[in-house]
Amino acid sequence: MRVFGIIAAIACSLLLADASKTLPPKGEVIRIPLQHNNHDHLESLKRSISEKRDAANVQLYNVNRRTYMVQIGIGTPSQLFNVSLDTGSSDLWVPSSKCPTNSCPFSRFEESKSSTFNDTGEAFVNKYGIGAVEGTFGRDVVTIGSVSAPDQAVGLASYTQQQLNVSPIGPQTNGLLGVGWPGMNTVRNRQNSIPLVFNLADKNKIPEAIFSVYFNNQFTLGYVGELILGGIDQTKFTGSLAYAPVISYSVTTGVYPTPNVGKYGGDKGTNLYWAVPGQAITVTSSNGSPGYKTNYDELRTFILDTGSTLTYMPNDYIPKILNSLTSNSLDWRYNSVSQIYQVKCELAKQSNVVEFELSTSLTNATSTPAKITVPVAELIIPLSGNTPDTSGSCVFGIAPVPLGMILTTGELYIIGDSVLRSAYQVYDMKNARVGIAPAKNNVFAWNGNGGNAPASGGLPSITGYPFPTGLYPHGSLPTSASVKSQIGQFGTVATVTLALAYLFL
Repeated sequence: MRVFGIIAAIACSLLLADASKTLPPKGEVIRIPLQHNNHDHLESLKRSISEKRDAANVQLYNVNRRTYMVQIGIGTPSQLFNVSLDTGSSDLWVPSSKCPTNSCPFSRFEESKSSTFNDTGEAFVNKYGIGAVEGTFGRDVVTIGSVSAPDQAVGLASYTQQQLNVSPIGPQTNGLLGVGWPGMNTVRNRQNSIPLVFNLADKNKIPEAIFSVYFNNQFTLGYVGELILGGIDQTKFTGSLAYAPVISYSVTTGVYPTPNVGKYGGDKGTNLYWAVPGQAITVTSSNGSPGYKTNYDELRTFILDTGSTLTYMPNDYIPKILNSLTSNSLDWRYNSVSQIYQVKCELAKQSNVVEFELSTSLTNATSTPAKITVPVAELIIPLSGNTPDTSGSCVFGIAPVPLGMILTTGELYIIGDSVLRSAYQVYDMKNARVGIAPAKNNVFAWNGNGGNAPASGGLPSITGYPFPTGLYPHGSLPTSASVKSQIGQFGTVATVTLALAYLFL
């Protein structure tokens, strides 16, 4: 997740084109494979925590429980980049030709080779909790799947700090695709910088102003998930979608933004994040017996963030969740250096679940909330093996909010991939809501065969999508965080960092 500095007063966000004007025909649903790659768990965890027509297709690649990537093309002819999918930011950026190899070790965008590139000269600076990226904005054609957005704003990084780490094997992450709200750019006075997915919806390049995300489970690696632009695949979840409203924020220069939820639920504000009302977190046994449940006096703000490997919340709640999962106090411990909980890998054999309840109301808890039900196995993340059974060290998929991190008023909850993998997610840009349903596991794996499908009436499973070639070669960079070896029952532990920036006012 990238949460950016607010440097100006709020202006009105331009989301979708005025319905009164003449619109071009709506485009097709775009299905994009998500990539998830398996490599050195310590290195990947250090990096990841530090911070209705026929359908075409695009993939998500799972990079070792660290990040999910899509491949995009920029320019004419297209130059290909693997970029992290991030609901917690609104910028698209890739390395520029001006970035030195020690800062940008992989392929860089060659501006002079694109006949459609326009250099705006506008400064591009994003500072994160750990690291930063700097450069300038340009505008060019951006292609994702089979659809293109002309004149799309693209950040061209001339310097990165701890943003582009090296994977020992598999494709490299070489940039970021932010699919957060335009409000994040509007409040920073970034002119005409509409996020790619909103731009596609605005130009009727997709049939509906929605995008859907399917991750698969954490132990399925490679081309395992899917991003759908403009549609929903009903074969990848069970039951029906339940929708939670997006929380807007009241923003005043000089103070932290206030989420309009609970007693402020009726207030109007600016949509910044894909944030929804949280009403409870509950541990439930396999027979349905309730365990620990948070006792919130009012609704909390849960920020859904596909760019964060772990889930973050106030530290007071996490020991209570762990104690509800195991009565043996030796099964877990807090590592104050890494700011994560180390756990016995054997906990993954439990059949308990942790449920995250999302209210369908902005003002109060509801009797029929949307639920993300997470098996304990999805929350036990191996560090030195592919699975908990083969790993000598594991961490808990829920961690405390890093010390000193303040993004908004109220308690901070960042719902990352460790939880979101268990949900099929539908992000509704037009109606400002998020649909949630239990995700199925291993519905398909992309194998390179093409296939189209009808739009959101229920896309059938497809055999694959011809994913473009051109994955980038390996590089070599210093690691972005040190590894602290601690001998004992918990094995080796990574000192982790969080690629999460702050809201500066």
